[in-house]
Amino acid sequence: MEKVPKIDTKKAAESAKKAAESAKESAKKAAESAKKLLRIAPQPEEKGEGFLPSSFSRWVNVGKKTGYNAHDYEKYGGKRKVLVLCTDQKYVEMKNGNRFSTGNNPIETMLPMMHFQEAGIDFDICTPTGAPVALEMWALPEQDTPVQEFFKANYSRFQTPIALGGIVYTLKDDSPYIGVFIPGGHGAMNLGIPENADIGKLLEFVHKNDLFLITLSHGPAALLSLSNTRPHPYQGYSIATFPDITEKMLTSVGFLPGSIPWSVAQYLEVLEITIANKRAAGMVKKDRKFLSGDGPKAANALGKLAVDCILDEIHALELTWLN
Repeated sequence: MEKVPKIDTKKAAESAKKAAESAKESAKKAAESAKKLLRIAPQPEEKGEGFLPSSFSRWVNVGKKTGYNAHDYEKYGGKRKVLVLCTDQKYVEMKNGNRFSTGNNPIETMLPMMHFQEAGIDFDICTPTGAPVALEMWALPEQDTPVQEFFKANYSRFQTPIALGGIVYTLKDDSPYIGVFIPGGHGAMNLGIPENADIGKLLEFVHKNDLFLITLSHGPAALLSLSNTRPHPYQGYSIATFPDITEKMLTSVGFLPGSIPWSVAQYLEVLEITIANKRAAGMVKKDRKFLSGDGPKAANALGKLAVDCILDEIHALELTWLN
């Protein structure tokens, strides 16, 4: 009777493991090839160290025109104005180590500011360090003349913003600011904003003095600058922000070069701030003096809402002074 050959189980397990790893690597390469073929692979920057969204995802998500609608506001022209807090950081690192070339989204940044300007409400632009504003230039709508003209007219202001640290500790109750606007774009998730003590000080000032806080998309990441404050000044508020489900969709179509390192919505919920939206479909939300929008589709409506609320507040203050 022939002897049954002895099986080296350890060697067999190693071979099976290598075969599985090889199959996994082959599947990964096939998926990457398919993504390139379908133009859904993130594209390396020609000049830089990060990745841009894939051609397909930009075609789907980045329009050549915005939903901007000019409005005939009653012109203000007084001394009260809005402080616009932007990011000066261009890159956000994904979980896989890839760096996303981002900053503030130009639509989310400029459309509300265009409404401020139309209503005669002036604004100051600041960044955490005073370095130029980082904008997602690949998202600047090519065929939107009003947006292009606004950007050109205010280019020098985006390049020479105020350093937040230079003003935040000198703000007093008679400050000219009636509100703070924090636009989105994944750049708002950079450590220069959610973990910045100067921004925490600014938000405390806004809340204490009952000023407007206006945020869009990832802008509420700034609220995390007060994550160690209990209760959080905005605990119990309901806001619109960029939702988790959309983040996952952006990764699947090559908009992002990997999974985001953390979720704005998830962290806000830990602070007992309610997220009112499930999708980024253009929702705007008003809760007391917190005005928020969920993404680019909400930029125009948020600008109108902010102007209406600010003008109503100014008129109410003027009546108080007269009486």
